[in-house]
Amino acid sequence: DGGQRSRNRHIKAVPTVPGCRPCEPLDKEEMEPCNTQTCTDCVDGLWDAWSQWMPCSATCRVGVTWRSRTVKQQPSSCGKPAVGRSIQRAGCNLNISCSMHTSIDCRLGDWAGWTDCVEPCSGRKTRSRIIMVHGSGNGSFCEGAMQQTAPCMEEEGCKHGHPMDCELSKWAKWSTCEVTRGIAGQKTRSRSVRSDSFNGGKGCGGTLVETAPCQSPGDCHPMECKWADWNDWE
Repeated sequence: DGGQRSRNRHIKAVPTVPGCRPCEPLDKEEMEPCNTQTCTDCVDGLWDAWSQWMPCSATCRVGVTWRSRTVKQQPSSCGKPAVGRSIQRAGCNLNISCSMHTSIDCRLGDWAGWTDCVEPCSGRKTRSRIIMVHGSGNGSFCEGAMQQTAPCMEEEGCKHGHPMDCELSKWAKWSTCEVTRGIAGQKTRSRSVRSDSFNGGKGCGGTLVETAPCQSPGDCHPMECKWADWNDWE
């Protein structure tokens, strides 16, 4: 009725960036019976008491803790092995925010005044605004236009020939996520005026630069917690 064997694994990478995904509380060591054939004068294996829980691996949200125990009495060749886990793992500090500061909502500034028309007959003006306060922690992040364009009033005497409408380019790709703290931040994308209106053509109207909330998985990808493979049974 045999003995017991064990195998273990370890954490390959511990997250260090606040907000990155922590390790799941999985078993670090496993034990199972072996050599379970029938014998005589059997003594069963016994566990010792659990140790104290170890200090949390992180001070906020992404922590892992564990405790362990050892076999106090090994089984005889026919005794039953101690069954169960030798190590228990659990999440810790899950309710403590990783933000270094109080959560802050993003706030956009007021629009600046419209510029003059590019040319008297081109029919285009622009205005812009900036992010006055960047979001952080569990606060909200800004989303919306950062720069706009609009048609100007037509000037008399501008219609000389075939009218040509203003044309906007396609949107460029979103920028990388700009993070002030944690993993949440802002990204932007832009487009431009490819050709202005002419001879009374339709002027451009719309957004030229816009921003949106984002997260930066690239910062977390190499830092996310990873479990190693199990080693061989011993």
